[in-house]
Amino acid sequence: MPGDILARLWSLVMTYRIVRMRFKGANRVIKRGLTLEEAQEHCRREDTRGPGWFDGYEEESGNAS
Repeated sequence: MPGDILARLWSLVMTYRIVRMRFKGANRVIKRGLTLEEAQEHCRREDTRGPGWFDGYEEESGNAS
């Protein structure tokens, strides 16, 4: 139970960014400041992938002190 509470609190502090990943060429950040749920929802959409690219998410650093 305490672990669940800590995990929930941490999820409120952590933010994620969407990165457009390209098989050739540079990757770029296209959205910032999302919750884990928002980032996962974005990446599940059909319009977040195409020939030679896809959107992924990663934790943003420097959110918690």
